[in-house]
Amino acid sequence: IYKPFLSLIIIVSLITPIFIPWGNLSVFSHDSEKEYKMIALLVDEALYNNEENNQKFDLRNKIIRYAHDVQNSYANTKVSLIPVSKEQTSEEIYRILEKFYWEGQKRGDDIFFLSGVIIIGDVVLPELKSEVGNMPSIFPYTDFENPSFIWDTEDKKWIENPHVYAPNAEILHGIIPGTPEQLSRFFDKNHKTHEALVQDDTSDFFRDEILFWNNKEEKKSMQKILLSQYEKGQDLMHERKSFQFNTELLKSLYKDILGEKEFSDDIPEEVRSLYPKDEEGKQNIFLDNIQSVKDTLAGEDMEETPDRYTKKSIEKLLPLYANVVKNYESDTQELIENTGRWDQSSTDSIPEIISLL
Repeated sequence: IYKPFLSLIIIVSLITPIFIPWGNLSVFSHDSEKEYKMIALLVDEALYNNEENNQKFDLRNKIIRYAHDVQNSYANTKVSLIPVSKEQTSEEIYRILEKFYWEGQKRGDDIFFLSGVIIIGDVVLPELKSEVGNMPSIFPYTDFENPSFIWDTEDKKWIENPHVYAPNAEILHGIIPGTPEQLSRFFDKNHKTHEALVQDDTSDFFRDEILFWNNKEEKKSMQKILLSQYEKGQDLMHERKSFQFNTELLKSLYKDILGEKEFSDDIPEEVRSLYPKDEEGKQNIFLDNIQSVKDTLAGEDMEETPDRYTKKSIEKLLPLYANVVKNYESDTQELIENTGRWDQSSTDSIPEIISLL
């Protein structure tokens, strides 16, 4: 059984793409070799061989050029270009990628482990069988640790693994479909972009970052009572920006939330019930803020409290937009981390950006 592990990667010079024939695979287990990353380009063999009308578009050379561009965009990474015939099955392709992921491919004194897969043209995709129906998907080509879909030798389809509840892709992935003419235009434009970035010394343009937004799910996740408090904070934006914090404003906000309760009184259960706990059973963060304000001000004479000391308490009673849609943010991060390419540090979202404004 092979187990994945992380290691520091020493800088490696970038060379021409690695070409791997289907019938002559060389795989090696983890040992003392230097380990690097590998991105596999699965290319429709007809396109790569310039068959039929593909020749006039010179797709073979453009695909090789694209492989160079991809390789130059990822440090410590080489590209393996793999032509795929129409006879190849998705199970055969998966087994090859699986070996590259766990065992790597030996080239000289170095060994390369799969970190990404890109499909170009009409390459067979796994046919997933599920309760909602069958559909093609690249997902099995990216999922090797506790795979969410496994090959059914009888049905010749990919079925759901009943022992896996959280699908998770381990490697980056993409699909470039299209007619020969469309692919030719894409590769030309893509290469021009790479050339311009190299000339302008802006190679960091291709950072692994993403801006994610799902307006429908965001709206569904909103807690209306927190949204009301957030909107109140927006109405008070002039006062907040000009530091017009005072005891009257603090008492007014507190009264809106807890009525005529004193700062020393406990938070009533009917108020607590308005702020549901999260999926992990943790208390709502805004309820924590209310309790913090109460603890801070309990026993103090508000009439004697300097206005400048009320700022922190007032801000705690005006939630950030990210808190209003906290469940959406949590679900989004889990979804993005399961792509195999991005994580929280490389992801921005609309709620986070709004909260910074």
